[in-house]
Amino acid sequence: MDSLEKELAAVEKREKKLLAGGLKKGKVKQAVYDKVPEKVGGLLEAAFSKAFKTVFINGTPLIERTFDKDGAGLEFEARDYIVDRAGNKKSLRRLDKQAKKDSKINHAATTAAGFGLGFLGLGLPDIPLMVGTILRGVYEIAIGYGVDYSSEEEKRYILRLICTALSDGDERSVYNRKLDSMEYGGGTLAGEIASTARTLSDALLVEKFVQGLPVVGVVGGAVNFSIYRRIAALAAVKYKKRYLVRKLRERV
Repeated sequence: MDSLEKELAAVEKREKKLLAGGLKKGKVKQAVYDKVPEKVGGLLEAAFSKAFKTVFINGTPLIERTFDKDGAGLEFEARDYIVDRAGNKKSLRRLDKQAKKDSKINHAATTAAGFGLGFLGLGLPDIPLMVGTILRGVYEIAIGYGVDYSSEEEKRYILRLICTALSDGDERSVYNRKLDSMEYGGGTLAGEIASTARTLSDALLVEKFVQGLPVVGVVGGAVNFSIYRRIAALAAVKYKKRYLVRKLRERV
């Protein structure tokens, strides 16, 4: 087993561990979920849906202003060349370096969004900011492994990735199979957005509801961080796995 195969085995082990975990609802949180008015869930779902549509249609150029897309692409090409030449563990690990650096920046930005607006007693207004921050993080990881995120298929892949990261049990298994299949013959981008909006709404229902109350909303910042971290961790694993599989296929 050479370096590429060993790295793929390590990534698949990490993937299995991530998918075995879940966004479990504790007893206290479950009690709150049961008390949250259904209308609140509907408002959150609509807000997330609108945010994704807005970002995908008009917001991507704005997100790209916040990081060096071209520089990241060139950096990937340089590191990919080194992998082709050396093909050792060290060259493969260099691919992760920039993604981890950018991920830390996005962790801070997501947490800040929750803390700042929570103190102001706001809940819904920070949803577009959170969606933009999540997508920026995934975009940077995608570029780091040589994937162009601009196509409709890749947008749908990203939405499925978010659903997989934030779901549990059988639902997660279904989302993960759809994610790995990379088949987009059925369904639409709008349908994927609706599913993702529902998943995010459920995952953040309690936290966003609490952010609607003065001061108590600071809890939301920590939860935003947790949600983003789950998505970023799975994105790093999935995109690296795609890269390694692609490199191994190029050998054939």
